[in-house]
Amino acid sequence: AARLITNWLDKELERPNFEVASCESKLNLSIGDLKLKLQVDRIDKTTSGDTLIIDYKTGTCTAKDLIHNKTTATQLPLYLYNKQNTATGICFAKINTTETKFIGISATELDTKGIKSNPDWNTIVKAWQEHLEDLAHRFASSDSRMMPYEQEKTCTHCEFHPICQEQENV
Repeated sequence: AARLITNWLDKELERPNFEVASCESKLNLSIGDLKLKLQVDRIDKTTSGDTLIIDYKTGTCTAKDLIHNKTTATQLPLYLYNKQNTATGICFAKINTTETKFIGISATELDTKGIKSNPDWNTIVKAWQEHLEDLAHRFASSDSRMMPYEQEKTCTHCEFHPICQEQENV
C-alpha cells in the first residue's frame, strides 16, 4: 500500500501547481424529474483558474469512455452537468498496482500527462448534457427499453435474444 501511495504522490508532483478545492463533496442534482444525490471524489483548482473534476478509479477506464457523446461512463459528465459553468476539465485518476495515471479531457491545456485539451470541449459537454437529460427522462418515465451503446458488439454477447425487441434492428 505504501508503494501505491508513493507512486500516486509522485504522479501528483508532476502536475503544475494546484489546490484541492474539495474532497468527497456531496452534490444534489436534478435533471428533469430525476433527483440524484452524488459524491464528487475531488475538485482541484489550478493557479491559472481552471477547475478539474477528478474521479478515482482502481479498475478499467479509458479516454474513449469520456469522449463518446453517448458515454457509458456517466459519472464524470453528471458532476460536470452541475458544474457546467466553472469546470474546465474532467478526469479519471487511475490508481492500482499496475499503473497510476490521469485519463481525461479539458477545455484548456492543463499541462498534465493524460489529460488532453480538446477543441470540441463545448460540443462534447453539450452532447453529454443531452444524453444525460434523455437518460433521466427515460428513467423517470419508467422507460426500460434496451438501448445498447455499441449495439452490434453488445447484442453479440447478450443472453436475451428471444425476448429482445432490439434484435430486429441488428
